[in-house]
Amino acid sequence: MNTVFAIVGLAALTLTGCAGHTHALAPASGNPSVTVGTFSHEGRGAPAMLLEVEGRRFTAQGFAIRRDVNLSVSRQHNSRGWRPIWIPPGSDTEHYDYSANPELHAADGAVLRCTLTWPARQAPAGYCEMDEGTRIAVRFE
Repeated sequence: MNTVFAIVGLAALTLTGCAGHTHALAPASGNPSVTVGTFSHEGRGAPAMLLEVEGRRFTAQGFAIRRDVNLSVSRQHNSRGWRPIWIPPGSDTEHYDYSANPELHAADGAVLRCTLTWPARQAPAGYCEMDEGTRIAVRFE
């Protein structure tokens, strides 16, 4: 049954536009109550997230994804603190950190507020908090 939800969730997220990046919930995400999860971004469609927690499906779409330059990694890459002239500004994506704070809603009105971060070329990870304050660790692949 969970496999069907995962396939339906991935199909829905993929069909919203160009596929972009779709990450599935990591098998050892940290909480057995989270059975299905996807996180989609960078396609033509709006960012989207789906989590199934304790049998309830939570979804969000169209939330903001922030991109910040990781200055410590950038400085490690170039100890003199300057960018070589042959690398145009914004083209060195290795030094970006991304973050998002989607607010997922269930059909019964329950809300799940998430905080996710990830470095360039890696998958999102973080936590979500239920209305009553229960914190759930999530990690995508």
